[in-house]
Amino acid sequence: MKDFEKSGIHMPERMRNQFVKLNDRILELGQEFVENAHPSVSSVHFENPTSTLNGLPSSIISKTTKNSKAHISTISSQAQLVLKMCTEEESRKKMFIAMNSADPYQMETLEELLKVRGELANLLGKKSYAHVVLADQMAKSPENVVDFLISLANTHKPNAELEIKRIQNAKKLYHGLDSLPIINAWDKNFYTDYPVQQLNREFRFSEPLHVYFSVGSAFYGISSLFKILYGVTLQPAAIQPGETWHDDVRKLEVIHETDGLIGIIYCDIFTRMNHRKFEAPAHFTIRCSRRIDDDFDDPLVNNLEIVSNINSDEKLVPSKKWWKSKQNLKQVLKNPSIEKEVKQNDGKKKKYLLPIVVL
Repeated sequence: MKDFEKSGIHMPERMRNQFVKLNDRILELGQEFVENAHPSVSSVHFENPTSTLNGLPSSIISKTTKNSKAHISTISSQAQLVLKMCTEEESRKKMFIAMNSADPYQMETLEELLKVRGELANLLGKKSYAHVVLADQMAKSPENVVDFLISLANTHKPNAELEIKRIQNAKKLYHGLDSLPIINAWDKNFYTDYPVQQLNREFRFSEPLHVYFSVGSAFYGISSLFKILYGVTLQPAAIQPGETWHDDVRKLEVIHETDGLIGIIYCDIFTRMNHRKFEAPAHFTIRCSRRIDDDFDDPLVNNLEIVSNINSDEKLVPSKKWWKSKQNLKQVLKNPSIEKEVKQNDGKKKKYLLPIVVL
């Protein structure tokens, strides 16, 4: 019932229409903001890269240099290496500012998003949008969240101060200074690893960390951990023709040690040329698990006609005739990859859709 109330079902019609309009706009703006969450400066150019990018592996410099200039994308791994390895502070500063550059349009989108969220909170009689979101969450209120963050900050402040002092000492040692210097945002990565670079520079350059964390190794480690904690493993599965949106996508079945298959994960984690994806890690719940054994009685088959009303190619959306065909309907329901039969405590067997997640 709470979910229905959160959707505005209890409101007067006029108020409910306004609620739906604001909520839809919040979703649109949020998606638009995330999709454009990338630096407004696409790349940084360095003259005389052998000196301005001193400290980077020669292979990286030669790979990014053309016509005596190095061109480094602000969303590339090379950009991260500049912040971590380049000895020239001006170059690190230049890269850091470019990597954190924001398009004015993004700021407008964010400001509108905050404004619409505020309008929705006012409509619901709440102090803020945070009060709306947290009302049925564990935190309950923004005040509790702030108290928790303050407590967390106070707990970790001594260790953070020690870490800052350690970085200051590394910068002091590097430049031969008499007093502790100011640490800028573009200094952190470089001086955090400075002692390691000094101790074993050649090994560090020749053996980057990612060599030990291939995609396969990472998923194997996650699967091993899940098995210990939850009795769950991740197992690669064959993909049927037309099942995924790109050949790069990999399929994992989530297997419980006693219950068997309990979910499916599609992994779209590889970079594709000329195709921008989310800059940050992301996951999407495509379908939640729910009971379906009583969903498709004959009277309900007709309700599926709504699917065929979508103006689309029949190859993408089944036609009304298709949905009314019990034979095709049974094929969908019998597909082992989309449902699971579970025996309940009362001894009765019930069917559930398997959840699907995309990484």
